[in-house]
Amino acid sequence: MRERMRSLVAVAVAFGALVSLLVAAPASAAVSTEIAWQQESLTIDFGSGWHAQLRLERAAPELHEIGPLPSIGTEDGTVDVYLDGGEEPWASGLPIAEGGAAYLSQPRDRDPLAAGEHELRAVLVPADGSELSSAETADPLRITVESFPLAATVASLGAPEDDTLAWAVRLELSGEWVERNGAVPAGTWEVRLLEGRQQRVVEARTIDVERSEAAEAEVVRFDRLRDAMTYTVEAVFQPRAAIAGGFELEQPEPVSHEVSGSLGAILEAPLTIPVPIVIGGGAVLLLLLVAVIAISALLLRLRVRAPR
Repeated sequence: MRERMRSLVAVAVAFGALVSLLVAAPASAAVSTEIAWQQESLTIDFGSGWHAQLRLERAAPELHEIGPLPSIGTEDGTVDVYLDGGEEPWASGLPIAEGGAAYLSQPRDRDPLAAGEHELRAVLVPADGSELSSAETADPLRITVESFPLAATVASLGAPEDDTLAWAVRLELSGEWVERNGAVPAGTWEVRLLEGRQQRVVEARTIDVERSEAAEAEVVRFDRLRDAMTYTVEAVFQPRAAIAGGFELEQPEPVSHEVSGSLGAILEAPLTIPVPIVIGGGAVLLLLLVAVIAISALLLRLRVRAPR
């Protein structure tokens, strides 16, 4: 009888321990979650808008009763996204919508994705007190960013009408991006004016270009140039660092111009006569004057002696 009672007690203790484990385990163990991109890849033009979606779900345990699992929602946490293997989040704190969806687009505080291939990895950050465990996407979202061709050109406008000893050139940007946006990208022109065969740099300018509502060209004028001299303009355009990665840039060829002064400019210029020429000219005039006087005197004598 005693042996039977001991057996019953042992069975009861074992059963109680098993029940306590089954009841306590779910309360203390984090619930496994799954997070995945809804699309495998995206192809976009540089600077264009884009959107991607994530799906978050509780992972079904092995012993799960038939029926849906509770969905993940706003109170369960947020999502951080990492770009190209970076250690710091590229986009952080993405909210989770009810039903377990999170949405990503180009962050406003980040430069546009540069042209080329990129990979995005998403990580679930559970909220304090949440039963969910952290999880990350098994496969990254691959984004291909296509660049735009951008042609920078320099054209000679010749001498302005008001000054033949000046020269004007036009700096212009063209390409699909300019046509699509109706504007020129922000950046900087570096311009150099070279003189003569020696290509001596006589002037250098830096011209900042802001993105404008109209694709306007920059006109640059150079004054006080030397007459009968050939000048050359070299120019290079560099987009702002934030957008430089989105363009295949074609730099302009140099342009040249030969300065030719007008007749009016020549006549208005001060006349300089060398001293030897002045002295020689004076001597010639004096000799001519003496000759005229001598001839006049001779003619007068001949007239007096002539018979009446």
